[in-house]
Amino acid sequence: MELSLADQGISFSTCSEAIQSFVTENKKRPDTLTLTKNHAVGVDGITNLAEQWLATSNDESETPITTLNVASCSLGRCVNPSTGANILSSTGVSALGKHGDRLKNVDLSWNDLNTEAIDAFVRGLLDIKGPAFDAESYDPLTLIPSRTCALESINLTGNSICDEGLEAISHLVIDPSETLKIPSNLKSIILNQCALQGNGGEILCRMLNHESSQIISLNCFENDVTTWSLELAKSVIKNEKLIEFNNINLIELKNKLSNKEENINIIAGKNTMNHGVLSILLTLRPFVFPDEASIPNPISTDTSAADAEAATTEKTDGVKGSVTLDLRESFMCGFYQEEEESVNELISLLQHINNDSSSDSSNNKSPEITSSKEGDAHDQSPVILNPSLIYIKTIELDDDSGLTSKQIKALYDACGPSNQKTRTVLKVNGTEYKPASSCVIC
Repeated sequence: MELSLADQGISFSTCSEAIQSFVTENKKRPDTLTLTKNHAVGVDGITNLAEQWLATSNDESETPITTLNVASCSLGRCVNPSTGANILSSTGVSALGKHGDRLKNVDLSWNDLNTEAIDAFVRGLLDIKGPAFDAESYDPLTLIPSRTCALESINLTGNSICDEGLEAISHLVIDPSETLKIPSNLKSIILNQCALQGNGGEILCRMLNHESSQIISLNCFENDVTTWSLELAKSVIKNEKLIEFNNINLIELKNKLSNKEENINIIAGKNTMNHGVLSILLTLRPFVFPDEASIPNPISTDTSAADAEAATTEKTDGVKGSVTLDLRESFMCGFYQEEEESVNELISLLQHINNDSSSDSSNNKSPEITSSKEGDAHDQSPVILNPSLIYIKTIELDDDSGLTSKQIKALYDACGPSNQKTRTVLKVNGTEYKPASSCVIC
């Protein structure tokens, strides 16, 4: 049962009274408690909440609160009693971790939590003493967790936890002692706008690739992980447990591609960045280059084994699926336009799909072809080897896609001949893109 006190502008004392009334009426605690946007809760309030309502009691029949939503409750900031100034504090979330080992779902978004606060929260959950998680040298045996935690999902959106804070979160997936194989229950992680950078990408790869990982959903919009973008995208594609990345259901997308559906609309999302767009393009790649890698079987309760086999073996039936790529507001090259892997990958896919003749001629080689009958190349129509199973119908860009004019022109050139029926349409700010005409002076 849920008790929702969201956006009521109340302090913790009022919240506590409401919880007590709920317990009196229902003879048990709520399993879901929502306190979103009650800024007066603050550090002291979450500390008292943890001690009064999350702590384990001697009553074994007592039902625990398993889902806690305390987004925008000012948990990481308090007033310095000496100076009256606002200061960051880890006291509240430390208590939350200490008494929150039975929590399964927690939303801590938009709470001014920094690296130290997240470190304290994770240490509390696992009851860990010892040096900082990001210390340059330490004995792993000093970080042996004293207990497991039940946490299955966590939302940290809008907290500047930085790479060091993510290192702490990683230990909810990977045993920090490096000796004990403590099972991880964490399945869903939201890290949007968490000030992650290059090392953050490496840590995410480590989390996804680790044998103990149970992650099925990972969202990390608006984090410029720079040099680790490609490796992160590869880790996303390689992870067989992962279902959702940056709000894209990868299993559903693969099903649609395998079934060669028409008008598959793929929306990259706002500030999904280079790694997010790359993960989409690498998902498309086996369907563009079907002989390069095996096509994944559709994973769906509505698909029989026979249907799945047919969808993956009928590669040359002439039927193609069609895709619309919406890359608006994606900042696919990063905020500083330093990352080009996603642009280069998209050009590569387009060139193969559209058999880009200009690219082939620039490299002094002809499109790879064969005849339909051996030894009869001059009498038969050429057949392109490794034909794509899909074509990209439309690509949508805007000013916030983060591409330079040169990159947009390169994409246009890869979209295929103007007289090609399945030529990709490139749109910028809602209008079909046409390169500026060259001025020739006679």
